Amino acid sequence: MEAKEWRYAGEGGKHALFSHCSDKDRSDWNGRLLRLDKKYLRLAAATWKEDGLPGNSQLTEGSFTTKQTLLQSDLFFLQHIIKRQFDRYLDLPESISLPWKFVKELRDQTLSTQPCPIPEARRKDWLCHHTKKHGQSAAKEGTPIGCLIPDYCRPKQPSMPFISVEIKPKAGYLASSPLVDPRHTAKFYRSRFVLLQTLDRLGYSDQVPRGWKQESGAVSKEEKYSSYNPLDLFSCDLSRIQRAFEALWDTPQNNFKLWGCNPWHQQNPVLVVADQHYRQTEPDATTSSHQALWQDLFGFASSAAGDDDDIDMCVVKPMLVDMLSSILHAESSFVEKLQQWQLLDLLDADGAILVYDRLVELCQGSHPEAQELLDALSIDAVAQAGGTAKTREEVLRGSPILLIPSTGAGPAFSTLCNEIRRFSDALRRIQEEAGAPNNDDKLLEFLQKEHPRSRAICLKLISQMESKEACCYLLQNWLLSLVVCDVSFFVTLQRMPPKGRTPGSSKGEKVCIVQKQSESSPGILEVCMPLSSNQRTDNDVGGLVLVALFQYEVKLIDCDQKPSKKLQSRGQKERVFQHLQGSEWENWVN
Repeated sequence: MEAKEWRYAGEGGKHALFSHCSDKDRSDWNGRLLRLDKKYLRLAAATWKEDGLPGNSQLTEGSFTTKQTLLQSDLFFLQHIIKRQFDRYLDLPESISLPWKFVKELRDQTLSTQPCPIPEARRKDWLCHHTKKHGQSAAKEGTPIGCLIPDYCRPKQPSMPFISVEIKPKAGYLASSPLVDPRHTAKFYRSRFVLLQTLDRLGYSDQVPRGWKQESGAVSKEEKYSSYNPLDLFSCDLSRIQRAFEALWDTPQNNFKLWGCNPWHQQNPVLVVADQHYRQTEPDATTSSHQALWQDLFGFASSAAGDDDDIDMCVVKPMLVDMLSSILHAESSFVEKLQQWQLLDLLDADGAILVYDRLVELCQGSHPEAQELLDALSIDAVAQAGGTAKTREEVLRGSPILLIPSTGAGPAFSTLCNEIRRFSDALRRIQEEAGAPNNDDKLLEFLQKEHPRSRAICLKLISQMESKEACCYLLQNWLLSLVVCDVSFFVTLQRMPPKGRTPGSSKGEKVCIVQKQSESSPGILEVCMPLSSNQRTDNDVGGLVLVALFQYEVKLIDCDQKPSKKLQSRGQKERVFQHLQGSEWENWVN
């Protein structure tokens, strides 16, 4: 195994991804990605021989010791929390020990590639400014640990055309906690994602930093604002899910990417739909190569769209939106479970800041002690609770997912949960009347009457809490919600032979789910296209003809637990919502 056998494949805020690109038969690595914490890339810049760093002049298979576990807490989190709930939708990774020399070579070859594949806003994460300091840190770190995960951008069967879509759904619920700051009440009206888009439109993009794009202050004139609303994707209503995918396709930002792979013409997947910030670092794919992919996937592109039409927009986009929407609608249990876990957010970020501050007070003002307590309790408590997700109502009644407070939690804790439940239940009944006449008026009337009173009660109860364990219970649920609000998932589609199925078997539907995804097998859907009147025969059903069968899979990724240190600076991140007040805000949302 050599660094030159791997190439940069993307990155997030914490990890970088590398795909295996060697022609050698390496069954352990083919079809996998190497996921590596970027801190190792920075530390490796200290050079692998300086300051006592371990290194080998010869890299051999024995240099890479594959283990059965990741860092213990990370894998425990995946196995005992996420995997138990998202079983068939999550593949567990394998950890792998890497020599510093390999990591340094991987870093150097990526940075020297022209054009540089790393998005400009991410390059700072790779830089080492204090060589000696990083060298000492690297020595303390010991052996770098990466992990091998499936590469969902590559087909499992390399002989058939394949597409892969990555979706970052974001938070699919409205805030309903009485602890929301009075200056941030816009959270009660619109989803967090919609509010952040509105802040961009109002000129506050410099206060809404996003690591995936160039943080250059004001949004450029070419920048588009997304009309995507996570509430549509999580609605389990087919028409609203379609609307969500149309918006994601039109303005992908960091929430939508589509790759295509046609093994008859190319070996590597090509990024077909993505935000301009990602396209800048991807090899160009010609329109003709896209059309060849669509032709081989569906077999209809040229005849259906005509020579002069834009095939991508005229035919492919509506068809793929229908396919993706039908899959997500069929796999509604996956979406419902994501939302159920997101609703473990009892406090909103504003309330989490307040409870965290109280925990720090109980720790005699020590942030490290409060964070260590939060991080230490989370793993053991999950095992005791069985990792079983509860509904929001069950959580509010005192049946948590993570930590069950002891009888020493005190009356303030129980009273606080009851008050949150009372306010939240009443508010959500109004919020769920979305689209009803004068609904915003009803919401405003309720908030003016109830929010100040309920928030005052909750603030007093938080100040009376004397149990560190009770504070941890509330904060751990919020952190877990944050995990699920930040996940991504892939939907993969691969063409398969019809295997004797006859035209018209979909009973006149353009897209029909034949088999849902299970633990042991992928889902199957069939796609039909309408024929013109002069193309129809007596065997056609509803003017449709069976075009293709596809295997599909939905796979969850990026389920990393969130460190408690995020709470220490969260207040600064939430402050931006105070700009969503007054007539300027009302003009945007009306």
